[in-house]
This record gives sequence, structure tokens and C-alpha cells, in this order.
Amino acid sequence: MINPRTGAIAQDASSGGRDIDPMKRGGPDTDYGKYFRILSFSDKICNEDGNLFYDVLRHDGQMGDISVCNGIVNPVFHVENRKYRFHMHGVGTARAWFLKLRDADHNTVAPFMQIGYDAWFYEKPQMMDGLLLFVAKRRDVIVDFGDLWDRGIREVYIENCLPQIDKIACADGEKGERLIKIIITDQPIHGGKPDLNIGLDTHLRENVRITEDEVVKTRILNFKRSNGAWTINNTFYDRSVSNISPTIGTAERWIIRNNGGGWWHPIHIHLEAYQWQKINGTVPHPSEAFWKQDSTVLGSNDEIETFMKFPIWLGPFVMHCHNLEHEEMRMMFTLDPVLLPVESPQQTQNLFL
Repeated sequence: MINPRTGAIAQDASSGGRDIDPMKRGGPDTDYGKYFRILSFSDKICNEDGNLFYDVLRHDGQMGDISVCNGIVNPVFHVENRKYRFHMHGVGTARAWFLKLRDADHNTVAPFMQIGYDAWFYEKPQMMDGLLLFVAKRRDVIVDFGDLWDRGIREVYIENCLPQIDKIACADGEKGERLIKIIITDQPIHGGKPDLNIGLDTHLRENVRITEDEVVKTRILNFKRSNGAWTINNTFYDRSVSNISPTIGTAERWIIRNNGGGWWHPIHIHLEAYQWQKINGTVPHPSEAFWKQDSTVLGSNDEIETFMKFPIWLGPFVMHCHNLEHEEMRMMFTLDPVLLPVESPQQTQNLFL
């Protein structure tokens, strides 16, 4: 059974209530160990009594006035003067973040070394002054606190510089919203292990690009509001219908359009990755062009061209707007890859349980 209140569940959750300091991935002898942290950013709405609030009748998208990281308001994280890896994840239903590493005067003190996007590594790291996150978007980065220590910096903040009042991010010196305070120390609080050996020339993982000659079909997907709810190609979600049935082993071109006026749609496709080719007719920024990803932030009136390959996964699974209020109001399609070519829409191969 599909739960009709996924937005409420997301708002009620706190990313597992993860405390920042004990979080680690892998054992103590891995390359990252305790120097790897998952940072899940979210926003909440509370009643006067402090309980979480969710308006079940509001279907446009809900944003809270209380920011949390891993379920904690204004957390403090102590780090050694060395490199750390962070997996930054946008959680919630409708919020966007533009993250910067800043000092007490709201000036940017260092870029992020980005090594991965969504669930995949880049071929080589890329330096980013700021990181745009939306719901379901993930970025893996390295921050060199040793360099900051050598420059005499002992405290920094991860700030959200996108107030979401307009589309303009905060300039240096303008106040953003502080999400985490980070205190740098020369004490071996996480074990004092040797620093990570990574630089801009470090090879991470080969990226195999999908080429034009592999594409066998082009599909156009229009995301827009209709009849008080949200649609893809003017169609409401029906779990029994396979809206898209690609053939296993082939590649397709998808033109994804936002026809919804001023609304943003974070489009998430389950199980498969795709590669941006163009955004609004031009080649994207190097951090986004041709790399694997599974979530696309579709801005107002944006059009994104992607290539997508279907190597192994049989359906059905879904693609949807990750503004969960939009998803609940049926902005979702069933993606149902099949072994032999068929036309869609058609009935799904297997109904969802």
C-alpha cells in the first residue's frame, strides 16, 4: 500500500536522529573511518508547545522556520586539523540550500573539494565555492581543516546562503543561516590518524559517458500543475500503469521540462542514473555535465536534456517530484523497463505490493 502522507513522514523524521560526533562509516582502519560524516539538512515547523507540525491540507510544498542537521538544532562539531569527508544530503520536502564554509563575519574562508554527486564519484575532484542542495540531492566533499588551522582559523560555520525569498544567494559579508558550528583543534580527538592523501589530480573513478549513437528513443516529460494537483505530461499517477517502458540494454534521450510557472521540481528517478547533456540549450557547469546523477533540480521554466541507459533493472519502479507534497498530489510516473521493445503506456509487468 502506498502511504498518502510521505511528506508528513519526512517532516516528522529527523534523519534517524544521528548525533554528529559519533557518526562514522566503515571501521576505524578504513581510509575515512571517523573522518567521514553524513550531514542531513532539513527544516521543521513546530507548534507553540514544541511539537512538530505538518499541514496535511497544503499541497504546494512546505518549508519550516527551524533548521536542523541530523535532527539537531545548531549542532557543534569538533574536528582535528586535517581533512574530513562529508556526505551532504538535502532532506525534507521543499527547501533549497546553498552551502558555504564561512567565518564569524559571514565571509567565505575556503571552497569545498567535491568528489561525488548523488551516489557516484567524479573522475577527479572539483573545487566548489558553494554547494546547491535540494530535497534528495547529495554531494560528497572534502574539507581541509588543516589548511584553515595553518591560516589561524579555529572556528567556522556551514551556512545556508539561499534564504529562498528570492533567487539571489547571500554575498560575502551578508548574513546567512548558520547550520553547523565547527571547532578546529590540534588534539587527536578522532584518533590522530594520518591525513587523507587526496588532491585535484587524484583519480577516483572512471566515468563512462553515454553517447549519441547509443540513443534509440527520445521522450519529453512536462512537469506542471493541473486541476489543483501536479502532473507529468498532464497525467496523474496510476500505480497500475507503466508510463515509460524502456528496453533493457538500450539508452534514451529524455527532455525534462518544468511548465509549472514559478515552482521548482526536484526530479528523482529510482534505481537508474542519467547524465545531463544540456540545460536550457547550453552545456551545464563542469560539476554537472555528463556525470552520473539520479536527482535533477528543475528550476522555473527549465529544460534539461539527459541521456539515460537501462542496463539490468526490470521494473516497476518510479520517478517523481521530490517536493513530497507534489508527489502526494500525483506528480509521479511508473518506470517499467522490459526485455523486449513495447509501446507505453501499458499495464505494469508486476503490480507494486
